[in-house]
Amino acid sequence: MGEINYHTPEQIKCCYDIFPLLVSGPGFVYPYHMFIGSLKYAPEVTTLQENTILRIIALGWTPFSVDIEYLNPGIFNNIFKINPKWLSLLFPYEHEQLKYYIDAVKREANAAAVKIMINGVTSDNKARKVFRNFFSQKPHWFLKLIITEIPEIVFNLVQRNERDILIPFLKHFKREIASLRDENKRSLLEFAISSKRVVDNTVQLIQQALPAGK
Repeated sequence: MGEINYHTPEQIKCCYDIFPLLVSGPGFVYPYHMFIGSLKYAPEVTTLQENTILRIIALGWTPFSVDIEYLNPGIFNNIFKINPKWLSLLFPYEHEQLKYYIDAVKREANAAAVKIMINGVTSDNKARKVFRNFFSQKPHWFLKLIITEIPEIVFNLVQRNERDILIPFLKHFKREIASLRDENKRSLLEFAISSKRVVDNTVQLIQQALPAGK
């Protein structure tokens, strides 16, 4: 998907049109991940790629519709690097008309799957920046899901000094972040200060974002 040098525009369009029809039948277990994993940057076919993603989503597939042993961090790295605009398709901001899809993502976004996604994003500086810019626009249901359901991810991001990823959490969910506690009852700031792996810049980021005393 994206190798266009030796094919006519009609042949390329035909391939993109056929793919969702094939994967809706038997024999294709993880069509979403098969498609995303095969994508390459190809501006000439961006519209075809986006339309195919939408058609696969319409079939009921989400970024987490896969058994955990087949969930590859590289899939998420592809999403963030090839075309950042795809994030608005795969992780849309809340809208009543998108509730069915968002609810499906929430159901399938278990702790192990989200951790794999985060590992995919943090494996590349460009992906980090894309994550920060997209999720910093306004409060997003996916970040709130992580804070409320998988808070250990936030503490892990602090320990790894992943400041780009932390920024949207701290920007839009100050109260929720301030109330987090680890297994030793430490706040996020207390955890950061007491951890030998956390650098001063990360501690300062948390201090500046949270209310005094939190």
